[in-house]
Amino acid sequence: MNIRNRLKERFAQRSAHDQTSKKAWLGRYLRQRNVNHFGRRAVAGAVGLGFFLACIPIPIQMFLAIPAALAMKVNLAVTMAATWISNPITLVPLMVLAYSTGCLILRLDSAFVFSNFEPTTEWFRAMLEHVWLPLITGSLVCGAIAGAVGYYAVLWLWRFNLLKARRNRIRSGRK
Repeated sequence: MNIRNRLKERFAQRSAHDQTSKKAWLGRYLRQRNVNHFGRRAVAGAVGLGFFLACIPIPIQMFLAIPAALAMKVNLAVTMAATWISNPITLVPLMVLAYSTGCLILRLDSAFVFSNFEPTTEWFRAMLEHVWLPLITGSLVCGAIAGAVGYYAVLWLWRFNLLKARRNRIRSGRK
């Protein structure tokens, strides 16, 4: 084989490898161990992350869940499912709770927003100036609390279930 053919073959292999590596960058993240694994820590972390993201007052929580789950190496499907606790039915109570919590932390009067309601764009714009800081603060605090409670609840329930299964095995005479 002459040098020209060897160089062509070598260049073709390198070019094909570069193209597949450029296209497969997401595949590397999706093949990480915990992203598709239903282990105790992967699921508990996913529930905690999903609950935290569900409390953030933006409409694209599931799109944020994908890179966050990949970065934190927790179960992707469980993270996306856990963000569904904020849905059209629960969104208003969650945001009222977050706003009230933010007002409590920042020591502001929360009754100001709920008075003099007018369905005009000027009223919404004026209210947004007063609401955004307590809402974001309360959302982050409520999200952190919900995430921690979800994480530790899953760990506790998982352990409880394992101990119960072990106890049942011992009672039945199997090891």
